[in-house]
Amino acid sequence: MKQAVQRFGKSDLQRLGRHLRDLRLASGRTQAAVAAGAGLAESTVRAVEAGRSNPNLPTILALAATLGTSIDQMLASVAVTPHNVAITRMGASTWDLSAGLDDCVLHAREVVLDQGMQHSPAADASAKGAIMAMVLHGIVLAIAATGERLRLDTGDTCHARVGTLNSLAGLGPQPARVLSVSDPRGTR
Repeated sequence: MKQAVQRFGKSDLQRLGRHLRDLRLASGRTQAAVAAGAGLAESTVRAVEAGRSNPNLPTILALAATLGTSIDQMLASVAVTPHNVAITRMGASTWDLSAGLDDCVLHAREVVLDQGMQHSPAADASAKGAIMAMVLHGIVLAIAATGERLRLDTGDTCHARVGTLNSLAGLGPQPARVLSVSDPRGTR
């Protein structure tokens, strides 16, 4: 009996590239400097960071050594988590951004959260499928149904299935602005 093998796909390569870019930027180096340190062409580093290249093992080893990480850490950054909530790294008022649209595919609203104020994207009557929240400004605490708490900063997004994300809460001293999008079509 043949077992199904999970293969590296385009999205995995893109996550790997983002991780390597983040490591490079955190070290303050340019693509040219990392390429020189790893003995690679700058175009190779650029293609790997952009997720357009499926690098071979020697390339991965050279990049890991140059960026001060291990292959295990690099692969862990790419692995899809088994959780139902995925995080991607970039008040009293709510504005319905989908109002007036007939047969919306997605329902969107902007929410302003003062410190400690909570919003439940799943409580929206239209939320039947996946939900997404993007922090437009400020700091937000995402609270999963499991009790897990995740800090989201400006530009961060949170994707979840309905029922797996309890709420979003404002954390900072300034109000946080969140774009909350839900799928009214339900799971497929």
